[in-house]
Amino acid sequence: MNYIALAFAFLGLAIVAVAGILPYWITFPADYSIGWIARQWGLLKVSGKYTNLILTGADITWIQMRDTICGQSAAFTTMSAGSSSLGMVNAVGNAIMGVNCTPSCKSHLTERCLRYYQMTFLNLGVWGMLIIGALTSITGTVMPLIGKERKKDRTTWLLLDVAGFFVATAALLAFYFYYNTAFNNLRTTSYFQMNNTGWCFWFACVGAFCLLIPCILQGMKIASAEDKKPAGEEGAQLLTSGASPDFMMPSTF
Repeated sequence: MNYIALAFAFLGLAIVAVAGILPYWITFPADYSIGWIARQWGLLKVSGKYTNLILTGADITWIQMRDTICGQSAAFTTMSAGSSSLGMVNAVGNAIMGVNCTPSCKSHLTERCLRYYQMTFLNLGVWGMLIIGALTSITGTVMPLIGKERKKDRTTWLLLDVAGFFVATAALLAFYFYYNTAFNNLRTTSYFQMNNTGWCFWFACVGAFCLLIPCILQGMKIASAEDKKPAGEEGAQLLTSGASPDFMMPSTF
């Protein structure tokens, strides 16, 4: 049972490690009516050119995208542009390209700069928590295999497995709810592409689920050990405590 738990813990680590590298956590369908192509966001990089400022590269890091937006947000000067939704899209695009835009456009770029800063660090934190959660679970499954497993240690190993699962799950929940909130805020200041949760996020959820299996197996092991307690053990405990169990009294029949 320990080896099965260890296999699932390592599987969970492999899944979250691979998922963190790939740029498919958030996907944006193409909107050719305003010139936006399909894009994908990951924890470490984004894929898909959405402005000429990104040159022709297919992938850029989060730091590059953050610095691009924040640099233009700080450098542009205000000029007239349309205040409609489409006009705002053009204004934001102009600002990203280094062309002037309206105060409303500046507000949107400022909000986007702030969010991109937060997303950059959040993504690193999420991936780090996923890795830490998997390593914690591995520790809880490896320790019983290293030396003699004592009864009092079983609860400790179980708690390590549970902690690993909850750390990974908390990271995924933080990612999901933060991004939904961030996108809703961005859409209140200007047009922003509709997004979908990418398959890498759900792949990472599978990895977190793999970390749940060691918790279940360790719990079953503890329960099984309790059920297999020798019959005389309870009596011995009663004698040690000075009690007089009924089954030790002389029969009156």
